[in-house]
Amino acid sequence: MAPGSHPSSVVYTALLGGYETLNEEQYVGNGDARFICYTDDPHLVSDVWDIQVVEPLFPDDLARSQRDIKIRGTRELDRFDRTLYIDNSVSLTGPATVILDGWLSAHDLAVPLHSFHPTVLDEFRAVLTLGFDDPARVGAQLEDYAETDRNLLRERPSWNGMIARRNTPEVQRTMSQWFDEIVRYSRRDQLSANRVFGRTGISVNRVEIDNNVSEVHRWPVDLGRSASARDVREQYGVANLARVHQLQLELAGVGGIE
Repeated sequence: MAPGSHPSSVVYTALLGGYETLNEEQYVGNGDARFICYTDDPHLVSDVWDIQVVEPLFPDDLARSQRDIKIRGTRELDRFDRTLYIDNSVSLTGPATVILDGWLSAHDLAVPLHSFHPTVLDEFRAVLTLGFDDPARVGAQLEDYAETDRNLLRERPSWNGMIARRNTPEVQRTMSQWFDEIVRYSRRDQLSANRVFGRTGISVNRVEIDNNVSEVHRWPVDLGRSASARDVREQYGVANLARVHQLQLELAGVGGIE
């Protein structure tokens, strides 16, 4: 990169609520991409990330506030031609520009395919079984999709630990609709990705990689996640076991889906 020039690509993550430590294990390379971490912690420091303190969109719902940054980005990110979002538990093991060059060579949006859940319906099952979100909300989303977009439940889900995109109006519209779906239904964004991509008609590069390790990344990285994050899962996984069981019994037959 020439002296005084600025990167047109950025890697960013969002860490709200202090539920885990910031992942510093990143391949930064020669500065072709900037690294930005959005956080609500004014005391957070990093040798890798440019720390940007933000106010959560929903102070009482940090999970959806994090998805707001993940999916819709920030005004600051509009300055970059290309962005690569990564979950805090993802470590890049190669240059971000290699990922962006490859994944966006013929598309404006790219997400990896899920490498161990064969269908969107299986992803719904996992969210319910593991108690990752309110079963009533997830159940309403499943029933809606079964009635209106039945075929998408048979599709391969995306794994959204990394999202590459170009800064285009079509991508921005798609991301806005995706976040609307997350606000309406489950915060687990992989449940709604296929629905939104199908409805907007955007051409998405569905990248075939092992979600755990590839030539460009490693996941998950152990970051000492706090007990509070586990408490949320236990709240849904224990207090709503009856609802989970009921929904699982319905899954195979809902809308005629096997």
